[in-house]
Amino acid sequence: MKLQLSKEFKVGFTVILIAVAMYWLVFFLKGRDIFSRFNTYYAVYENVEGLTGPVYIQGLKIGTINQIVYNQKQHRLELSLSLESKYKIPANSVAQIYSADLLGTKAIRIVMGDSPQFLADKDTLATDISLDIINYLSRELPALREQIGALLTGFETAMEQVNTVLGSDNRALLQNSLADLSATLDHFKSFSAYLNTETPQIRDILNNIKQLTDELGGSSSDIGASLANLRAFTDTLRQADVAGLVQNLDRLIVGLQNPEGSIGQLMDNDELYKKITRLLENVDSLVCQISQNPKKYLKFSVF
Repeated sequence: MKLQLSKEFKVGFTVILIAVAMYWLVFFLKGRDIFSRFNTYYAVYENVEGLTGPVYIQGLKIGTINQIVYNQKQHRLELSLSLESKYKIPANSVAQIYSADLLGTKAIRIVMGDSPQFLADKDTLATDISLDIINYLSRELPALREQIGALLTGFETAMEQVNTVLGSDNRALLQNSLADLSATLDHFKSFSAYLNTETPQIRDILNNIKQLTDELGGSSSDIGASLANLRAFTDTLRQADVAGLVQNLDRLIVGLQNPEGSIGQLMDNDELYKKITRLLENVDSLVCQISQNPKKYLKFSVF
């Protein structure tokens, strides 16, 4: 027997299917799966400007924002979050609003805590708002503007001082200095070229110096012996009675200076000097006479 469906039944069934499809489509567009279980949590903020629907944990989407209600008495916004129940939220976790992109779009991320206790359905999360780039720049721009102004003022002052230094007279001096520097570099190039041409001679000189140092190194034993002899001589002088020798020499000088002594009288007494001179003259005269007439003074007999 063939089942006969009335027209009204067909229309009603079709409406129910469309309603279910629309319900599923709405939840799908909100990012929710009607076949998954969800827990509801609450969060309270002072400002939710730019906030969109998704809720994330470390970049993973786990739920959406169901509703935002403005509390006029306390001037705050109360949010209802629908999160998948399979994710356990520690009791000290934080629902933080952050910048999802550079265009100012904001979302909520759950900063997981470390509490061993977990939030239950209908509990309230702690909240926080992270500064986005625009807010950070708007807060830092005044100080940055002042620093840039001070920098530009210093740069302008420095440029004025540079212009003062680089006046007409100073520019001429600077040009002359650069010319002198160029001439110095030319001389240095010439000197380096000369060194390149004289490299063999310089190498010979260095070889001679090395040979001399080698010879000195080979003669180190002779030099050591000479130093040892000099050391022995100085030790002998140290051991000699130098003080006694000096005392004897002092006594000799005192005796020579004594006018009562023979040498003292010879040095100080003119009469003794004259007598000795006359004696020498007589001896010289006698020698002359003997040499002129030896027979008168000397008689020789052979037998």
